[in-house]
Amino acid sequence: MWTQAIAAGPTGQPILDGLAFEFNTQTPGVLDWISERGAEFITRCTEEQKDAIAALLEKKMRESHTVDELARLIRPCIGLTEGDARANARYYDNIVATMRKEHPRMKVESIRRKALDASQKYAEKQHRARAFTIAQTESAFAYNRGADEGIRQAQATVDELQKLTQRLGISLPPCHVIPLGADFAKQEIITEDQVPKNVVEAVQDRPYILMVGTIEPRKNHKLLLEAYDKGLKEMGYNIIMAGYMGWNMEEFEQKLESHPDYGKRIFHFTGLDDKAIAFLYQHAKFLAFCSYTEGFGLPIIEAIQRGTPVLAADVPVLREVGGDYCVWFEQDDAGELCEAVCALANSSGWYEKLKNNNKCFHAVTWEKCHSMMDKVLKS
Repeated sequence: MWTQAIAAGPTGQPILDGLAFEFNTQTPGVLDWISERGAEFITRCTEEQKDAIAALLEKKMRESHTVDELARLIRPCIGLTEGDARANARYYDNIVATMRKEHPRMKVESIRRKALDASQKYAEKQHRARAFTIAQTESAFAYNRGADEGIRQAQATVDELQKLTQRLGISLPPCHVIPLGADFAKQEIITEDQVPKNVVEAVQDRPYILMVGTIEPRKNHKLLLEAYDKGLKEMGYNIIMAGYMGWNMEEFEQKLESHPDYGKRIFHFTGLDDKAIAFLYQHAKFLAFCSYTEGFGLPIIEAIQRGTPVLAADVPVLREVGGDYCVWFEQDDAGELCEAVCALANSSGWYEKLKNNNKCFHAVTWEKCHSMMDKVLKS
């Protein structure tokens, strides 16, 4: 499956023609890693469970199972973490409280039974998510051990990997930093007739702060929602989130969709095409980028190229990508995010300077990205 996917990647991409390479999961580096260190990162389970997971990982490599298949095999070997269990208990309590409020005549036993059914389904999702995370992480480290060299999109990523491998007592293969290409097609002005009506209506309502990307824990969408309640609403801003709801976000999804302003001043869109996303960038007052960590942070580049000022969490990889083109706030500080918005709103000169500064930005081209990768692969 991996080999087929990698072989299919260059199809239809002229700039990649002539690059011959193969990915072999049976290399000594991969198999030795599994034999010596497989399942070592899973700390909260018995030695027997670790041995079982290591054996399943070896089976995956030898028989070319996918990560999804490995995750299914792993499930019987693991339980939920303490954090998962606490989240599930809160989920149960929230359902009971909501049902008591909305259905005051319903019997207590009926409410508890429905809440228990819902929390059990939630626990199953948590269990699947944990198994997939383990399968993905173990596979990634095994593959990395089979690599002679690595390519990363940012030096900050290499620095974090270096810290991790030092802590684990393993070596990191030499890494080359090659930023993602971001010279997108000539930016055309997207008109209202090119995007869905509900998107146009949300954009026209009032100034808004945009977040683009899959909604998942590391993206930290909850910070923007918290900032809305702490001041952005009072300042007259809406918030728009564009991206699919990802894994382990049931609690946030419930909080988002139960907010009194959801669908009125808080909007969430999924399945939008490139034109609709471009339309959102085009009219946004700001892009908010609140991630705890990223491999690169492409929406920052997308926003800058379209002239949209960016408010970003002050973490190394985002600093590397956004530099002087972003306004930075302390990670997980909704108050500081609100203060940054307020300061820019009260200083039209600063805001316009940011927009004008964005016009000077020049992203790495895909041609340059290809040239750098070609040089590494041929060396």
